Amino acid sequence: MSGTRAEAVSLAITGIGMVSPLGLDAETSCAAARAGLSRAAPLDSFKVYSESAWADVGVTGHSVREFAGGFEGFGKFVRLGSGALGDLLRRAGESTSHDWSRTGFCVALPSGYLQSAQERDPKASRQEEQFQAFLQTLTDSLLPRLCELAALPIQAEHQGVIFQDQAGFARGVMHASHLICAGKVDRCILGGIDACTDTRYLTAAHHFNVLKTEAQPAGFQPGEGAAFLMLESPSAALGRGAPIVGRIDAAAIGTEPIQRCSGKPALGAGLAQTIAGCLQVNSGDTDVGWMIADLNGDAFRANDWGYALSRLIVDFPQLGECPVIIPAESFGETGSAQGAFAACMAIRAFARGYSPSPTALVSLSSYGGERGAFTISSNG
Repeated sequence: MSGTRAEAVSLAITGIGMVSPLGLDAETSCAAARAGLSRAAPLDSFKVYSESAWADVGVTGHSVREFAGGFEGFGKFVRLGSGALGDLLRRAGESTSHDWSRTGFCVALPSGYLQSAQERDPKASRQEEQFQAFLQTLTDSLLPRLCELAALPIQAEHQGVIFQDQAGFARGVMHASHLICAGKVDRCILGGIDACTDTRYLTAAHHFNVLKTEAQPAGFQPGEGAAFLMLESPSAALGRGAPIVGRIDAAAIGTEPIQRCSGKPALGAGLAQTIAGCLQVNSGDTDVGWMIADLNGDAFRANDWGYALSRLIVDFPQLGECPVIIPAESFGETGSAQGAFAACMAIRAFARGYSPSPTALVSLSSYGGERGAFTISSNG
């Protein structure tokens, strides 16, 4: 499979943390999503004209209002990330006095694909601030700031960011596995942070008709949030007596040549190859009994998913019968945080006993063409 890389991994999950529009911790957020709750409401920060109201109205979105309201840009990423990191440390029973010199820290972040595409479009109005400057700030300052706020002395050489939107989390799983297997770290904090409610992102999304509005019903509702997992080898977790709440068994990354702003529909080839690669290296591929997909209401992504599933069921017929969970129904489009959100939802489903099977497949699609997938299992 050209352009696809799949790896069997053996990573124990010993803690999760989350901040979402439905709660300020993983347990509350996932329980509210399981109950079908939503806090979608008009956003004051971005308005579009409504024919029915004859006025500008706020785009419907999912924000962490009480916790991150009033924050924008870098400040919002720090606020969301520090909240989720704090939840992880509390739930994992970690102490800031622990020796963190052999802990890795990797975070999936937004690539700025839509913003960059808008900048290249001669018909689009220029945004006042170049998004590349914001990405550079995230690169230089986000993880050091999060470590400072959490009082975690994680070494700079063990910190890393991945700017690939949704699919970046799957690449992060591989990166964490490589670090641990090579003996460079004993464990790794892996997560994702995004704020698709950011004005610059919404401006670009609206320009390309990706945003759900009265005039564009086939689009997404923006969301925001952050989530983290503590990953380590099963032997290390057992050795220190840490509770294992789940496992990641396989991961794959790939590419789709047709991007969101190409003007053409994606035909599912890249996503199908990526998911197939993940299942083929996972020894328990026939045990996958449910899927968590990053469908978000956008027709482009729905087409990509539908074509991919049609390709996959030829070799993996069980996928045609699997229930599909869609986090965006509860949280909106969470971008780079999607993979970590999906992992937290699976872990809580295992813990509460409502998962359709002990193994779930998570699929991840970025508008820039990157594709990712991983399998996550209970420890039972």
